[in-house]
Amino acid sequence: SWNWLKTLPSYLFLGAWSLFTIIIIGWIALASVKSNREVFREPWSMPTELQYANYERAWSVGQLGQNFMNSVIIVGISVAVILAVSAPAAYILARVHFKGRNLLTMIYIAGIGIPFPLLFIPLFSLLATLKMVNTLHGLILVYVSLSIPFTVYILTGFFATLPSELED
Repeated sequence: SWNWLKTLPSYLFLGAWSLFTIIIIGWIALASVKSNREVFREPWSMPTELQYANYERAWSVGQLGQNFMNSVIIVGISVAVILAVSAPAAYILARVHFKGRNLLTMIYIAGIGIPFPLLFIPLFSLLATLKMVNTLHGLILVYVSLSIPFTVYILTGFFATLPSELED
């Protein structure tokens, strides 16, 4: 009968966090239709006049449309390449028993443990040598190379759980 006391702190924390998130999103929405002066002088007040030109300026000056399309292209190509490389590797690691399979699996797992900031300078040097700095294909290459170990690890677990009858 006192079980609700066990979950009360969790619900209080989640409720407070949700309220905080809603307030912050609301403040951001309000700030987006204020002038710069109003944002800095009266951050929590209602706008005196709605500034919809802020959205137009963000779209044109900030090149929001171009940046959105770049993101779609980068993510789409990266996911396709990551799956094309990782799925066959994971399938072989999960289904085929060969000498060195465990070592190869451990190498992929070790790749997950490498902190990305440790790779910033070597990656930049490599991309600069290949003249791929500040290009879409350079960013795609970075995303693919950093995502393969994790993807192989996840897909290996997935393929290992599939019944072998499905192979037939």
